Amino acid sequence: MPIHRLTATSLALVIGALFAPSLSLAADEPSPPPAQSAPAASEAARPVRGKGGNPEARLQSLWFARKAHLETGDMVAAAAQVDAMTDLVRTERLDRIPWLARGFAYEGYEHLREGNYERARVAFDLARRFDHRMPEAQTGYAWAALKAGRGFGLFVAEYREGLRLRWQRFRREGAANASLVAAIALALAAVAILVATLVRYQAMLRHDVAERMPAGWPDGASRLAGWVVLLAPLLGWLGGVWILYYWTAILSRYMSGAERLLAGAACVVLIAVGPLAAWGTASAEITSNPTGVAIAEALSGEHGVEIVSALQSSVRSKPEARALRLLLATTYERADMTREAFDEYHRILALHPGDSRTLNNIGNLYMRTGQTPQATVYYTKAVEADPKSAVFFYNLSIAQNESLRLTDAEASVRTVQQLDPNLGRALMAARGRGDEIVPLPATATAEEVRAEMDVESASDAIRGSMPLRSPTLIGAVATLLVLGVTGLARSGAQAKACVRCGEAFCGRCKRELGAKECCAQCIHLFVKREAIAAPVRARKLAQVERFARNWKRRVRIATILLPGAGHLIAGRTLAGAAFVLAWLVPLSALLFGRWLVLATSTPVLDLPSITTLTGGVIMVLLWSLANSLVPKPPR
Repeated sequence: MPIHRLTATSLALVIGALFAPSLSLAADEPSPPPAQSAPAASEAARPVRGKGGNPEARLQSLWFARKAHLETGDMVAAAAQVDAMTDLVRTERLDRIPWLARGFAYEGYEHLREGNYERARVAFDLARRFDHRMPEAQTGYAWAALKAGRGFGLFVAEYREGLRLRWQRFRREGAANASLVAAIALALAAVAILVATLVRYQAMLRHDVAERMPAGWPDGASRLAGWVVLLAPLLGWLGGVWILYYWTAILSRYMSGAERLLAGAACVVLIAVGPLAAWGTASAEITSNPTGVAIAEALSGEHGVEIVSALQSSVRSKPEARALRLLLATTYERADMTREAFDEYHRILALHPGDSRTLNNIGNLYMRTGQTPQATVYYTKAVEADPKSAVFFYNLSIAQNESLRLTDAEASVRTVQQLDPNLGRALMAARGRGDEIVPLPATATAEEVRAEMDVESASDAIRGSMPLRSPTLIGAVATLLVLGVTGLARSGAQAKACVRCGEAFCGRCKRELGAKECCAQCIHLFVKREAIAAPVRARKLAQVERFARNWKRRVRIATILLPGAGHLIAGRTLAGAAFVLAWLVPLSALLFGRWLVLATSTPVLDLPSITTLTGGVIMVLLWSLANSLVPKPPR
């Protein structure tokens, strides 16, 4: 989860690092010109830190002072405290203050409940100011603006921005949730599909077992043998996934081709649930690790003091990590901490002389401060260290052009066009339009940084979650083999269920009487329409009516409890599987959402969240559709 607040220790480390005595850098530079000096940063650009103590403690003090003024009704003094917070955030380069934004968002929520919509709008606007990535603040501002009479058009625009922020949060933090929900939904769907197959074919299995018992056995013993074979894993104290594999294997000979494929897919899903859950858990651990969060945010361009503090701590624990130091230096640079960036780049050069990306970025610092000759020196060194980088030649051409070395600049541009035609075209187009051309930085990649930090990736967790000798994997593979063999060697000797009365029958029960979907009695009664004794006829008609009634009831109840289950029992394999999976995904998200890893959100209105509303609407629509398309009894 995102880091919500800094500890006093980490802030002290940041302040100590920023106010460390600056050293002369000329001796650390590789072969510098005699008159060369470090890039000069104006006082306006330099961050001012540490005046009055811990910035977060000062923010907390201002927050409580503001609350005290609000209780006494002194709105002017309360507004002055907000202005002081804004100035402190700007001067301290704090970027985002999630806890402060959440506090203002809660205030906005209370004002909405009270009906004070203008004050709610102001509170949510302050929440947006202190955390520009907080979707609840954006959504709350949209609702407050609408209720305050600012117009429906503004509401739509602001609410759309809130949805965009929610999507961005999901992309940052929702991968673990998505994988865990998928694992839960797929596991439940696989179980539902295999249990529906059992309900559909268990009578046929028991019939075949009874038919293969010795002729001298009484009917009761033969029927009991069928139940023993069906429930053998439970009698042997085996359960869980193994009983599902067992039922799939022994019922495979009765399945249609589509059902066999679906059962195989269910077995594959049961194999994949473990790795998928392991991937989600690993992603959650990576997402919730403060250092991992800071690295991810720095890689995405963030540069708040929390991020800087976490990166500094990581560098102290791994001083030899080149990519991590490069990330810290570029983060300094984005935060306008020019001196700190310059120092860090030279520490990298002290450990790794001739590092091309570091040389390039030092050249960028000199270009930013107007020291073009020094920038040219470093760009030239970067090009010599890595002559295949189009970015380095691109930056060198800018410095050469600024120094009026036009011939050299054109040569560098031609090299850029050869190494990266797209970058070359962009450079020429910018020149043609007369745009200002800004040097490009050379940054560390996420893979490099994570490799140096020895962070286990989610893929590593997947590889360790399912060893090849796992009983679950072995059982699933054996079941898949059985499904394949029975599909290839399938014959017409297995039992079937009569479509009229539901009674199981096989080749031993009737001879070549036609109407393969009916038992012998139903063929005589409904197909050949032969004269049958009145008691036998009445008994059979009652059985047919009872079967039709029970069939409808079973399918209807199954569909009510789980949309699609009735379709599976009725033999509508693909439609049933689609309904089951589509309904279980939002159900899993709603039931298990509180145990997942996304950060808790700030309420905006006394309404369900958009996730709950969306999931609920989808479930209702799917339930209604599935129950309106309940299959009819076969005839």
